[in-house]
Amino acid sequence: MLAEMGKLLPTLNVTSDKFPKVSDLTDDPLAHNPESICPKYDVGATIDRQAFLQKKQLQDSAYMSVTAMPRYLDTPALNTSSNFQDDDGDGIANEDDGCPATPAFTDVDATGCTKYQPNTSNVEIGIPFSADSSEVRPQYMQEVQRLADFLTQPPNKRVEIQGHASLEGPALYNRKLSERRAFSVAQILTQQYGVSPSRVKSLGYGTDQPKIPEISVRANAANRRIEAIITESNSSLAASNGF
Repeated sequence: MLAEMGKLLPTLNVTSDKFPKVSDLTDDPLAHNPESICPKYDVGATIDRQAFLQKKQLQDSAYMSVTAMPRYLDTPALNTSSNFQDDDGDGIANEDDGCPATPAFTDVDATGCTKYQPNTSNVEIGIPFSADSSEVRPQYMQEVQRLADFLTQPPNKRVEIQGHASLEGPALYNRKLSERRAFSVAQILTQQYGVSPSRVKSLGYGTDQPKIPEISVRANAANRRIEAIITESNSSLAASNGF
């Protein structure tokens, strides 16, 4: 046992002249910090967290295999032709759809992306996130670019990017996750598409504002979303009032 612990030779007072003793190196006693040697580790919480993520991954795969959320919201397809495939139900065929996850009842253009009007003030951005992730995948960047184009058209607009989460899982964790997702979209607007950071704000609402107050594949798809609240910038309001 002492040999396994590395204490056999010191116990037998067997030393080598090749190596100095600790007492030869310093007069200060050796101090050991138990927290650094054996840090506390909450095994139960870690196992619970892993089980939650595994369950969430299984549920996510049920609807992430199809990229569009509206299908899970039972939105009827606008074209019932057997050869016509429209995963997000916006009337644009998959092969022609530049925005493959447009939320239900969104007014879209010929490319299947959100159509903005001068008075547009509230838009849900179709970005299905992977489980426990805040990464905006490339196939959904087109919708973020459309929002950026609208924000930079005169008169300049302000936007609040709001992140929302499904009701499943710890509320505090979901709030932090929704904050990261909203920040990811805001960061793309400012860093990739040149929208002034002074006109972009991001907030995470977690589970506070669910579209469907339940835990299910259908509800999770609807509740895990990004919304953009668009207002006039202060400079534009000042100009319109003659300031």
